[in-house]
Amino acid sequence: MRIAGIYSKENNILKKIRNTPKYVKEKKFFSRIRIEDLVQIIKKTLNGKKRSMILNVADDRPATNVEVAKYAAKLLELKKIKAVPISKFKNKMIKNFYRDSKKVNNKLMKKELNVKLKYANYKLGLNNLLNKSI
Repeated sequence: MRIAGIYSKENNILKKIRNTPKYVKEKKFFSRIRIEDLVQIIKKTLNGKKRSMILNVADDRPATNVEVAKYAAKLLELKKIKAVPISKFKNKMIKNFYRDSKKVNNKLMKKELNVKLKYANYKLGLNNLLNKSI
């Protein structure tokens, strides 16, 4: 029953994406991380010798939201996606979020923790999300 509930929630999310596909027009770079990789990193940090180090946690490929949106649209077989300029958003938090690029270098994280990311880039993560929902 629990699995069916998760499946239907994911389907609802995909339906919403298919019905109102939008992305922010400006090309700002962002780093991302999948929860499974984050959990792995936290475990390695807590079980390691250097518990007090400061690391940037991110996947291997910073990307613009335009790249991510276009790839997601391709996976969902959407022909048209609508770009919305940041100036059109009413929410100040969203405007502030998109004000700057947020690229993160993860080399020290990978070296210090000997981490091999399961989802090293947004494409692997989106493919996994789509495959889970089908």
